[in-house]
Amino acid sequence: MPLPFAPPPDESRVYDSLKSILLSDVTPDQLDSLRSTVFAQGTDGTEDEFRRLLLLGLASQQLSISGPIPNTGKIFTGTISGSGIGNITTVIEPNEGEVWVFQGAEGLWNTSPGASITFGMYIENTEQSLDCIIETYASTSTNPSIFDSDAQMSLFITYPNKLSFTVSSMGSAASCVVSSYAVRVR
Repeated sequence: MPLPFAPPPDESRVYDSLKSILLSDVTPDQLDSLRSTVFAQGTDGTEDEFRRLLLLGLASQQLSISGPIPNTGKIFTGTISGSGIGNITTVIEPNEGEVWVFQGAEGLWNTSPGASITFGMYIENTEQSLDCIIETYASTSTNPSIFDSDAQMSLFITYPNKLSFTVSSMGSAASCVVSSYAVRVR
C-alpha cells in the first residue's frame, strides 16, 4: 500500500535508486547518499521521500530511532609515534551526518615503554581548530586499557569532531597502536 496522497512508488527517487538492491543489502552509506539528494522544503513530493527514507532505513535495519544501528560496531585504530600535544593521533573521525558512540579503547606498545605513560583522550573540532581533553589515564602496561571503566560515559562523536589520543612520553618504545571501539547511532 503506497503512502496516503503520495506520488506512486515508481516515481520515487528513493525507491528508484535502490530498486535492484535487496533490503538486506542496503547500507547506511546508501541511505546517507539518498538523503543528501532530497530537498528539505517538504513540498512537491519531498515529504513523501522523507517517509520513504525512514521506512527503508527502518525496514533494512540500517536506521535506528532508538539506539545503535545494527551491525555497525567497528574497531578504529591509529598509531602514536611521538609524544606531546603535537603528536595527537586521530582514531575516530565521523563523516558528515554520522554519529558514533565511543565504547572503549586500548593501546598496544611495540615494546614495553619501561615507564609510566599518561594517555590523553581528546575531542578535536577540525573546523574551529579546537580540542577538549576528555580523560587522562596513566599506565605502565604494554597493553593498557586506556579508557578506565570507572569513567564510563556516553561519548557521542559527530562531524566535524574527531576522537584523538596522545601520550606524555614514549619511554623506550617507538610506537603505540590505539584501538577504539564505537557503534554508529546515526
